[in-house]
Amino acid sequence: FETVGLGEDLTRLFADGIASRDLLEYVWDNKQVDFLIDLMSQTMLLSEWNFDDERTFLIPSLVNDGDTRSLNGRRCIFDFSKSFLPSGVFQRLLCLCVTHSVAYKTANACIAEPKLYAHSASIELEPGCIVHLSEDTMSQRISVFVENERSAAKSMDIIRSMLRKINADIMGTGLRWNTFLEDSTSGELFAYNEAQKQQIMPWFVQKLKNTANSDKNSINLESFLESL
Repeated sequence: FETVGLGEDLTRLFADGIASRDLLEYVWDNKQVDFLIDLMSQTMLLSEWNFDDERTFLIPSLVNDGDTRSLNGRRCIFDFSKSFLPSGVFQRLLCLCVTHSVAYKTANACIAEPKLYAHSASIELEPGCIVHLSEDTMSQRISVFVENERSAAKSMDIIRSMLRKINADIMGTGLRWNTFLEDSTSGELFAYNEAQKQQIMPWFVQKLKNTANSDKNSINLESFLESL
């Protein structure tokens, strides 16, 4: 890779999970590159990374771990402990989150560059809507921490929709999980149905219209992301 000027590209790929177009063309011998990029994108293994001057791509499965800080914000927990949280689900969730974020960046919105690690991430989904995600493989949980309580309901709906999409398209609807939401007043965790019944803040203050009842699982990935 050094001899063809791709040494730094390779180092970045295995450090940050970011692949340059030149590197992918070299690895794939410049054959069917667009097809392979599209295939990996549709299977949620790769996403566009619109935070560089050149065209680059995120491959979350190659991101190194290294962030052990505690995450702050109101908690939303997706608990898979009654079933199983397979390897790759969290990485695909990161792909969808980054793709959603990049769509706003492409439209010239002011979006912060995501900070990604093997089992955690900080992503500005939309302007002012920052979420911190964490995967706990021991407890079989994905936790989402929302910084701005005004965007809590929207953030929760976006992540729930993305998990349902992963379940429908990749996991054959085999994933099972329970959702728990943190009360902004007491800090107590409530099961989703109970939180909805009690209209626990901040999750049910500014509920998105039609999100809970719409069936987005059957549409293609691009249309799905546009519908969020």
